[in-house]
Amino acid sequence: MPHREESLGYWEQVEAELGERILGYTLGRLLTPLEGIPPFAYCLFYLTDTRLFVRHIPPERRILSLPLGSPGGKLQVQTISIPRTVIQKIEVRMPKRRPWSWFSPPLATLRISFTHPGGMESEIQCTMESRKNAFLRSLDPKNLP
Repeated sequence: MPHREESLGYWEQVEAELGERILGYTLGRLLTPLEGIPPFAYCLFYLTDTRLFVRHIPPERRILSLPLGSPGGKLQVQTISIPRTVIQKIEVRMPKRRPWSWFSPPLATLRISFTHPGGMESEIQCTMESRKNAFLRSLDPKNLP
């Protein structure tokens, strides 16, 4: 499985750059704007012991080419880091399964409340597939600050 090996290599490289172990990651859709990232943008969310990262994927990019970097430097992938110490609350809402939704993957809505260094409170809302999601499992309350 060459794509799986590529993905594992990408995450090993990210862990080496950060110097921290990644607890979980997922692809999701940001529902609220965040520091220059527009609403409804696809983002890669990943969590370490000390920070939450939101990596914006520009719409011109193919999602599968994310690990390869931007072609020719024209498109910039923007990454925002939020220290876990400023995160006040993480709320995960799972939708009720209806018969018509049995044919699509269940989406979880995640709401993250945090405080900026200047004292301003902010909130991130996003949706992501909830089945077999290591990112959501890493949000176990005992792992939160």
